[in-house]
Amino acid sequence: LYQNAPVFYFSLDDEGRLLVCNDTMLRALGYAIHELVGRPYSEILPEPQRSAFPARFAAFLATGTAEVETRWLKADGTIIDVWLTAMSR
Repeated sequence: LYQNAPVFYFSLDDEGRLLVCNDTMLRALGYAIHELVGRPYSEILPEPQRSAFPARFAAFLATGTAEVETRWLKADGTIIDVWLTAMSR
């Protein structure tokens, strides 16, 4: 269910690197698993989201929740809008 859910699922470590993501996210963004897992989440963000990420991630770590409209870079350079809801463990 996780891999083929109709939404993107992913987890970050405390440094903001992708630990895991589902197949739906990979297919929609056009990346292979090795291109994302272990890499900084900020690499899929265009500016100005990329430069704003450290402060937003610090706030997320402090509060344990986040809900934000952001943008992501697909492998082909296309930018898509993403509504992100996150919770810490």
